[in-house]
Parts: sequence; C-alpha cells; structure tokens
Amino acid sequence: MLLDRTDWDKWARYLQQKNLVGLARFVLDAAGPFRIIAAQSLLLTIPFINNPFIEDFAKILEDE
Repeated sequence: MLLDRTDWDKWARYLQQKNLVGLARFVLDAAGPFRIIAAQSLLLTIPFINNPFIEDFAKILEDE
C-alpha cells in the first residue's frame, strides 16, 4: 500500500502541538501485530470525531 506522505509535516506539527509525540512514537513502535486492528478501530471513529489527522494516523499504522 502506497502512503501519501504529503501531509506528514502537518501531522508532525499537530502531534507536537498536542504533546502527543511520545504517545504516537510508543504506538508505532509497540503496536506490532495489533497495528492493523488499531488502524481499523481509528477508521471506525472517523464519522464521530471528524478529524482528518485520525485518518492519516490510521493510514500510518496500516503501512508496513
């Protein structure tokens, strides 16, 4: 799966602004085999949260 990385700077600024860099790093490193399940769970929340960064994060989790 090819990931569109054009918004990664925006995504990084968002994480820094919300002080979520450590959490994001932990999730990406430790999630391992649960990344796909976590990504799908995040994608399910999109209609309720309506935050484009959540969708981008889910795509990052799905990317090998």
